[in-house]
Amino acid sequence: MFFLLTSSESTEQAYQLLLHEYDVEPQQLKQNLLQFIDKLLDAGLVEVTPV
Repeated sequence: MFFLLTSSESTEQAYQLLLHEYDVEPQQLKQNLLQFIDKLLDAGLVEVTPV
């Protein structure tokens, strides 16, 4: 998940790739992904940049 977030052009692109790769409900994946991003932001491991 971290690799896709940091190598994708957007979080939406990472979400779509994860959705196609794993057997998961779309809403559950979105919730998990947003929680993961929040944790990375809180830890200072990533930053959000506007497109």
